[in-house]
Amino acid sequence: MGEFRRIHWLLCLSIVLGAGCGSSPKSTAPTPTALERSKDLPSAAAQAESVTSIAAEPPDAPEPSASEPVKAAMSCRQTGPFKAEIQVVVRIAATYYVRAEADHGGKFTPLKIEAKLPPGVEFDGEWIFPKPEAECIQVYRSAVLLKRSLKLNSLQTSMPVTAVLRYQACNDELCWPPDKLELSATLISKAEAIR
Repeated sequence: MGEFRRIHWLLCLSIVLGAGCGSSPKSTAPTPTALERSKDLPSAAAQAESVTSIAAEPPDAPEPSASEPVKAAMSCRQTGPFKAEIQVVVRIAATYYVRAEADHGGKFTPLKIEAKLPPGVEFDGEWIFPKPEAECIQVYRSAVLLKRSLKLNSLQTSMPVTAVLRYQACNDELCWPPDKLELSATLISKAEAIR
């Protein structure tokens, strides 16, 4: 029985037996309710977190500088028998920002990523971008974590993934010309888990 159903069933049972029968308890010591007893059980969220903790640690990106205001690193990790995830950490130098969405006039390049997958791997959803800072324009500062889920259809054990990160770094005085970073990572598939 699922964790939520069991807690719900225990809670309903304690209400019916405890309050609904009209009998008085023989002991004056309080007995724990089903809800209180359920606190000792691991929650469904905690169980799910332990399953996906494989992909919880993002890659380390190099420190950006004034001459290279944007740096990035990419990793690919298997998160389940037929699932994996790409994570890209983008670090932005202090006093700089990158745009989060296309400028309506078309003058600036927003943060964008395009990945190329090996045979036997396909995307399972769109890129997940964090919520940008809302100023007069939407921007990212400091660090950004991008994620995209993958579906594994192959029993290969080592698969290269490449990506191109496009951006335009700006500060309060100027915007640099649009630039790109080429990223790569290897997805190590646990063939035993896929079978």
